[in-house]
Amino acid sequence: MAELEHKIFNEIDQTLKEVNEVYDNNDSIFLVPISSNEVKSMKVIGHSVDFDLIAGNKNTLFF
Repeated sequence: MAELEHKIFNEIDQTLKEVNEVYDNNDSIFLVPISSNEVKSMKVIGHSVDFDLIAGNKNTLFF
């Protein structure tokens, strides 16, 4: 999860396609654009997660 410009999003997409093609695997990579507002409005049932902290950290990525 990261806040990115559309250009950088496309660069990541292209780079990951190139990396994925190098390996003989059956993996898939999903890049799902979501707005900061959607992240902040997420609800968690179960373990507590501070999404304000995560959404504010531009170096946090979930795979």
